[in-house]
Amino acid sequence: LRLYEAALFQFINPKAWTIAITVVSAFFPSEENFYLATIFLTSTAALICFPSICIWAIFGNSLRLFINDVKTKKIIEYILAILLVLTGLFILLK
Repeated sequence: LRLYEAALFQFINPKAWTIAITVVSAFFPSEENFYLATIFLTSTAALICFPSICIWAIFGNSLRLFINDVKTKKIIEYILAILLVLTGLFILLK
C-alpha cells in the first residue's frame, strides 16, 4: 500500500470507526467547546497511538528476523490468534 492508500483505507476500516466512536462516546467532554475538545482528543490520540503503533511495528519486524522456519511461523500465528480470541472473550464477558 502507498501512504495515501493506507490513509484512505482508514475511512472504511471498521476497527478505526469502532475506536473513534468508543473514544468520542467515553471521553468527549459535552460541556466544553466543540473545537477545543476535538483538538484535545485528536492530540491525545496522536501522542498515545503513534508511539504504541511504532513499538508494535518494531516488535513485529524484530520477531520476523528470528522466525526462519515456516512451521515455527505457523505455530506463532496460531498462538497469537488464540490470544486474540481469548482477549476478545475476556472483554466480552467482563
